[in-house]
This record gives sequence, structure tokens and C-alpha cells, in this order.
Amino acid sequence: IPFNRWINDLNPADIESIEILKDASATAIYGSRGANGVILITTKKARSGKAEISYDFYYGFRSAQKAYDMMNGPQYLEMLREAGRASNLYPQDGSVNLADDLKLMKYRDQWSDESVAMGYDDNGVYHADRVRSFDWGEAALQTGNVMSHQINFTGGNNKAMVMVSAGYYTDKGIIKGQDYERFSFRVNAEYAVTDWLKIGGSTAFTPSVKNAGSNIYLNATSINPLAIPFDEDGYYIDQPTKDTYVWNIYYDFDRKNVISEQRRYRFMGSFYLDLNLGSGFKYRMNFGPDFGLLRTGDFAGVKSWSKKGGLSTASDKSEQYMTYVLENLLYYDKTIGKHKFGATLMQSMEQERREDLSGEVSDLPYEHQKFYNIGSAATITGVGSDLVQWRMLSYMGRLNYSFAEKYLITLTGRFDGASRLSEGHKYTFFPSAALAWRISQEEFFRGVTFMDNLKLRLGYGQTGNSSVDPYGTLGALARTTYSADDTPAYGYRPDKLYNPNLVWEKTGQYNVGIDFSFLKGRIAGSVDAYRQKTTDLLLSRQLPTASGFKEITENVGSTRNTGIEIALNTINVDTKDGFQWSTGFMFYANKEEIVSLYKGKVDDVGNKWFIGQPVVTHYDYKFDGIWQTSQEDKDKMAKINANGGTFRAGQIKPADADENDKITSDDRVILGSIVPKWTASMTNTFSYKGLDFSFFFYARYGQMIQSSSNRLTLDTRTNSLNVDYWTPTNASNKYPRPDRNEQNPPYVSTLTYEEGSFLKLKSLTLGYTLPSSVTKKIKMDRCRLYVTAENPLVFTDYTGLDPENGSSRTGEVTTPSTKSLLIGLNVSF
Repeated sequence: IPFNRWINDLNPADIESIEILKDASATAIYGSRGANGVILITTKKARSGKAEISYDFYYGFRSAQKAYDMMNGPQYLEMLREAGRASNLYPQDGSVNLADDLKLMKYRDQWSDESVAMGYDDNGVYHADRVRSFDWGEAALQTGNVMSHQINFTGGNNKAMVMVSAGYYTDKGIIKGQDYERFSFRVNAEYAVTDWLKIGGSTAFTPSVKNAGSNIYLNATSINPLAIPFDEDGYYIDQPTKDTYVWNIYYDFDRKNVISEQRRYRFMGSFYLDLNLGSGFKYRMNFGPDFGLLRTGDFAGVKSWSKKGGLSTASDKSEQYMTYVLENLLYYDKTIGKHKFGATLMQSMEQERREDLSGEVSDLPYEHQKFYNIGSAATITGVGSDLVQWRMLSYMGRLNYSFAEKYLITLTGRFDGASRLSEGHKYTFFPSAALAWRISQEEFFRGVTFMDNLKLRLGYGQTGNSSVDPYGTLGALARTTYSADDTPAYGYRPDKLYNPNLVWEKTGQYNVGIDFSFLKGRIAGSVDAYRQKTTDLLLSRQLPTASGFKEITENVGSTRNTGIEIALNTINVDTKDGFQWSTGFMFYANKEEIVSLYKGKVDDVGNKWFIGQPVVTHYDYKFDGIWQTSQEDKDKMAKINANGGTFRAGQIKPADADENDKITSDDRVILGSIVPKWTASMTNTFSYKGLDFSFFFYARYGQMIQSSSNRLTLDTRTNSLNVDYWTPTNASNKYPRPDRNEQNPPYVSTLTYEEGSFLKLKSLTLGYTLPSSVTKKIKMDRCRLYVTAENPLVFTDYTGLDPENGSSRTGEVTTPSTKSLLIGLNVSF
């Protein structure tokens, strides 16, 4: 059953196994569902045998893996001095005195003045360590905690089997005001009505609530560290810096002032009926409903950061959807001697209907109602509703043949139709084929004693993508306002361009693979190489604003992906006294490149699409250091400034890529891409009698991230990252000179691109399972205690919060990632 939306609704404790399909033919049987790869998640099922009850529990603490390194009070004050010198508002000789320091405060307030004044003794001598400083970012963080309870019951016989599970999970976030709570209930049953009829199914109900709060941490780190949150009587200071942009973030820590709550109720099911028709024929019907209710309530009070003393606002948005999948499958299997035949026919339909309703208001009469009574507000600022429906219809046929379990052939054809696409382009056909040769089954291989298995695979498959917005091919109107004889009126204007020519995006993939096993399974693995070509790529293309439209969704061209994946599992040590050490290793490398665009092999600079480069590519000026006072830099600056430049020493130096002594848009170059050159992981597991120990490393190399260095402001309004900036006495070649007249340094975007390679220790677990002689005495089948550290270490030169989350075009992460220490218990009866 296709799993859409909100992966958090799936309780990890209910998962039996996860499998990633890599073979082109295996992926292609899912048609458009396999366009971006296929991950098969198998949940735990009922089984016959002795009734068993199991209980799993863990509790742990979480903290920020990394926080922004912002300037403290003395550092910020020194940056203000340098910004004042750069704009000739402060003595150039570097001398300091209280009067000059207080003049620097653009947004004057008594508390920042007090902080600055504390740095001077009675003789007027400045002492940096005396300056009062407050860490606003640290104030927004807290030690979070996580807790999980899971109880399972399973039992049955050859006639009927059942499994029931219930779970509770709660996560108090590391940002104040943020948390998550989830209940999960699952029932799985199977009943053999007769020897030719079997029915079964699995149901899951998951209610959850998430409190997201506001963007507290990002806002907190922007506040002047000389300011303080409380006055001498302990009351909040509304405007700590007297800057209308800045408000006391402490108000946002309290849900009385800010709340963003998502309540979700989700029911998922998977039901089936199996008929044994005899003579090798079987019929199966699958039905998978997915029903969800989502309510999002947002409230921002008068004292919140977003309102800053203005009118309170609230909104109530609800969404309900119903998705279902209905599949009819007919199987035929026949074995004649060494020949084995198999055939599968499938008809499938998937449909979704979603309704949205929202209301937004301002100026609530009493704030404690939050968003629960928006009808009482003085002003309605927005009302909206929406209906979205789409449907997919599919037919699939598959033939399997094997001879003597040595030679295997699979042929598949799938026909998909999507309502999202325009008339005449809704249906398409996806073929696939796979060949396999079990070399280890051949007679000539019998003399090879050190190798257990050797299998060669070759496959081709085609998948498709119809992921355009429903009704996206039809165009759209938007409401607009105008004046008719001085009377305000409403009208409608074209908002989205109509494109009746959108066709399926198709991806064809060739792959060759080899599976192997040595030394009675002590060494096993696989190597896969592939090449994918995607044609009629579906992307939103930016348009000139003169056209009246921002963008249009089109089939813009084709891309190619070429890669290799290596998986290796080894049992390194396996002694008679019970000590075992095993290792799992994975290596993956992929090269993505645009082959052609809508004008052929011609770059689209406006959309940052370049032939031979990945789709998401960083294209900008290249950072070439900081302009210095050397004669070489003076001569270069003089030439560029003579051609329209306005550079001076201490500013960012963009590279003159075409070496014509001008800085123009032609000097922008391709800097890199979010696509890594390779990804790798390694798991090691050790066990000795009841003890077990494991650790998991994950690495990514060669990606470029547009990082969170937008925290670099170096002005007098907001705090900045603590960086080594240029001054006349500190010839830094990394960061520019602060300037009171520049809120953002010119060409500051050149500083935001960073190499994002990293190595992470993702998890570290130590466990102990009690001996059976002990568990029998306490009437348990199994009892295991364990301690796990999640994300305890990361090795990287990346200066942002987390390079692992830098997979979007900007890579901007505004909330620190977490590291955890968990203590857990697994018992069964």
C-alpha cells in the first residue's frame, strides 16, 4: 500500500524490516510509484504458535548537537567600534572611552548602556571582561527528553492468528515551547476460512499532537547580547534594544503568547483476500484505506515576537482526506521438470480526495482563547476552502521463467494513467526486463569451494513521474482588487499559465549487478552499477516578470544519473566460546547531470540549469578573499573601480572570473552542487554471550551547501556570528570589515557557500541480555537492557548547524540538530 504523508505516523516499533529496491526491473513494477526509488516497509504480522506478550521501553535526554557561535557582549561592542570607525563615526586611532561607546548605540536603551558602562572602572579604563553579556540563543535552548512505551501481543494457530500492539511516544524538544506526542494502536489478524480461502488485514490508528511554536532560536540569536530580558524588578523588558524589529523572545517561550499546534488523527489499513483457485491459479484482492484529519491552530499574542505589541492574530485550519488503493491480482505458477513458470496480472486504482478549510482573524478580545474561538475577533483577515481530487489507474502484467534455478528471466509491462495530466497525455506504458544467471549453480563451478554463491544480474526498467499539482495543467485565476469610478471592486486575473502539453516524465534505467558469498557466508555482498536517463523532466521554470507570470511547469529537458553501489557484510570473528564481530559496509556514488533543456543543449542561467551539471547547482560570484592594503590589491581595485566598482580595503573580493577588470554578472560561476560525490556507511556489531555492542558511522563527501551563515550581519542592529573580521590592524582574509552603514556587506552571499562533507557517529549501543537461567526464574522469555547514544559525534569543517540537513538549494537549518542518550528495556513473556 503506498504510504503518503507524515512518516512520523508510522511507529518504528511496528516495523519488521525495511528493504530498498535497487534493481531496475524490481522498481519498474511500481510504475510511477517507483519514479524516485522504492522503499518497502514491512510491519510486524500475526504468527501462529505460543501466545507472547512483549514490552519495549526507552527514556532519554536530548541536547543541541551544535549551536550558532554568536558574539558575546564584549565582542559585539568591539564590532560596533570597528563599524563606527569604518563610517568615520568613531576615533580611528582605536582609543576608547565611555562617551564614544555610548554614541555607537544606534538603538539606545538603558540596559545596553549599563552593559557598556560596566566595562569601565572608576578611572575610565576599559576592561572587556567586565562588560555585561547575555546569551539569547542559549536562553532559547533547553535539555529535551524522549520517552517510548510499546506493548505487543501475538498468538494463534494454523487457523487464526492475531497481533495487537499499542504505543506511546513523547518528545520534548530542545527549543522551548516545542514538543510532540503520539499514540499508536495496531491490530493485525489472519484467518483461514477454508483450505482455499484466507482473509486478513492490518489496521493502525495514530492520534498525535505537535507544538511547533515560533522560530524562537533564529530570532533569539539575532538579539544584541548587551541587552537583557529582565528589568531590576524581574519583569520582562518588551523591547530590550529599543529597536522596533526586536522584541523580548522570552514571551515566545510561553504558550500563553505563542502557539502553533497540529493535531492529527490518522487511520490506515491494509486488508486482503486470498483465493486458491487450483491448477496453479491464485487470486488476491488488496484494499488499503488511509483516512486523516489534521487541524492546525496558530496564535500570536500582543506580546509575541511577531506582533511586537500590535494586534493579536489567530488562525484555524483543518484538512481531511481519504485515500484508498484497490488492487486485483491473478497469479499463475507452474513447474515442469526443471522449468518454472510464473505469471502475474494486476489491476489497480488509487484515489485521493482532500478538503481544506481555514479562517484567519486579528484583534482577539481575550487572548487565553487562543485559536479556539476565532469568531469573537474584531477583524476577519482571511477565509479559505479548497477541494483537491486525483486518481490513478494502473494495469500490470509480469512473466517469470527459470530453468534449473540457474537462468532467470522476468518481463514486466505496466500501464499507468494519472488524472493530474492533461487530456491526451494521461496514460503511458512502462516496460521492464531482467536477466539473472546463478553461476554458482553451474557444473563447472562445483570445484570452487571457497565461494558459496555467485549471481550475475542485468536489468532494464522504465518508471514515470506525474507529480504536478492536481489541476496544474488547467491554469488558474486569482482575485485582484481595482477601482471602478472610485468604487473599490474585486476582479480576477490569470495566475497560473495553462499548459495542455505536459506529458509524463519518464526515467529509463539500465543496471548490472553481481551478488556473491564466500567462506560459508562469512563474506557476502553485492555490486550494482547503473545508468538512468530521465526525459521530459517536469520542473517549474521561471519566467520574465514582464510576462505577468512568475513561472510555468513544463517538460524542460532530460537528465542522466550514473552511479555505483557496493554493499558488503562480513563476519570477522566467530569463536566457539560465543564471541562474534560482524561488519556491514555500504558505498554509493552518483553523478547527476542535465543532458538537454527546452532549447536543446543550451544553458538556462536564469533558472541556474546548466548542461552537464546537476539540477540543483550553486551559481554565484566566487569568494576571492578580502581586499587588502597591499599594492597589488590597490592596483586591482583601482582598475575595477575605474570600470564602475566601488570597492575599498576590508570589503569582500569577488573573483574577476573573466579577468577583464570588471565585476559584472558575467563573473558568476558554478560553485558546486548539493549532490555529494559519494556516500558511505559502516556498522560494526560485537556480541559475547549476553553482551552486545554496536556502532554506526555515516559519511557524505563532496556536497556544497549554501549555509546558515546569513547570521553574518556585522552591522549595529542584530548580533552576528563570531568571526575573524578584517580591520586595519587585522588583515583577515576570511570576513569583511563591519560597517555601520551596511546592514549586509556587499557580495555577502559569496560567504554562504561551504563544503558540506562530514563523518557522523550516528549511533552507539551497549546492551546486555539476561541469561535464560535467570529469565526462567522470573517467568520471562527474554530480558534485555541497553544504553544508546544517538549522534554523539560529528566531524566536519562546515560552520552551519548540520551538514546532513543541507539537501535543499539553500541548506538553511534554523534549529539545531539533536544528540541523545537513551536507556531502554526489552522484555517478553
